[in-house]
Amino acid sequence: MKWFLVAFCIIWVNCLDLEDNEDQLGDGIPELYDGDMLLTPEQKRILSLDGKDFWRVAYGHLVQRWPHNTVIYVFGAGSKHGLTKDEKNKVRAAMDYIESKTCVKYRPRQGQKDEDHVMIRRGSPGCWTNVGRGRYARLNLGEEKCFKHGAIVHELLHILGFAHTHQAPNRDDYIDINWGNVNKSAKNAFKKLPSEHWTMLGLPYDYDSVMHFSRKALSKNGEDTIVPQKKGVNIGFRQELSELDIKRINKYYNCPNV
Repeated sequence: MKWFLVAFCIIWVNCLDLEDNEDQLGDGIPELYDGDMLLTPEQKRILSLDGKDFWRVAYGHLVQRWPHNTVIYVFGAGSKHGLTKDEKNKVRAAMDYIESKTCVKYRPRQGQKDEDHVMIRRGSPGCWTNVGRGRYARLNLGEEKCFKHGAIVHELLHILGFAHTHQAPNRDDYIDINWGNVNKSAKNAFKKLPSEHWTMLGLPYDYDSVMHFSRKALSKNGEDTIVPQKKGVNIGFRQELSELDIKRINKYYNCPNV
């Protein structure tokens, strides 16, 4: 399975091949990459390679987007995975918000013909999701904090294929990473990705992105892990898309009039 990085995105050329039985998905906390991204075994294998091999595998391959700019979803059901009516309304409101700003659309799954889809569910602690288009992808909203508008929008952008802003190849011109404050198990979440394998779509670094980590993200001691170089800048905990988020989505999904 080949990888390509684009516009703060991690996209897999082949659709994610995930478990096709919801009862087998489990309710524990899965091993997550970058704090809230769930990878398949093959993706984990690729990430475990050293940098040279990983980027050699990744380089130069086309990506797949959601066909017709449409994300297909289904809500989890039952006592373990089902959402309340109010929770579903909050998710749909976040989808409507993204639709109002971009050409991306969301529609419910219509039977077995919609093999590629994302299940939006409870069941496990935390807020996390697979990244990009996939078979039986999951978006887990396991705690009340996950139903804040900004948190849902953040996870929905992962499903569109977007990763976290602070790993942009030009990030050293905009932020400093306090490695001494980073939780040891989270070091990989702060790695910078090289520009030769990541297009910025002609857009600048975005402090205001809904995909930007906060100052104290994944801190081991409550101190700042990310410090903006620009004075007075606030990062993280956004409730809405930034103007650059909107431009980035529209450019990546080839929306008209961009």
